[in-house]
Amino acid sequence: MRGRPTLLLLLAFLVTACGPAAPTTPTEVVREYCRLANAGQYPEAARHLDPVLAQALLIAPGAPASPLTLLETEGRRWTKDGGITDVRLLGQRRDGPAAVVDVRLRYRDGTERTAAFALWQTAAGWRIASNGFAE
Repeated sequence: MRGRPTLLLLLAFLVTACGPAAPTTPTEVVREYCRLANAGQYPEAARHLDPVLAQALLIAPGAPASPLTLLETEGRRWTKDGGITDVRLLGQRRDGPAAVVDVRLRYRDGTERTAAFALWQTAAGWRIASNGFAE
């Protein structure tokens, strides 16, 4: 009986210390990317991007003092400066290592916008290759 409280304490520590599991499906990746971008956590959000896209967004030519300029500018634009209140899944299509996740973003001001995120499956998991917003 003496070892049981120690084991429970260790398990509780592991669960809280490890944090939430990394997203593993295309839908989870898109939701997490939107959450991070909405919170202004652009370096963390960039981890869900395809390396080629991340490189293009993280290196803003002519702006060495602020390497996140393009990613931040675009992120602030489509999140309406952190105004997303809901990310609703409209559909997901998968074809082998490719997927498209359609979502509807709802904003604090009551407006909504749809987006189609294209993803590729890599050895590191699903990565966002592009997103398109219907105006």
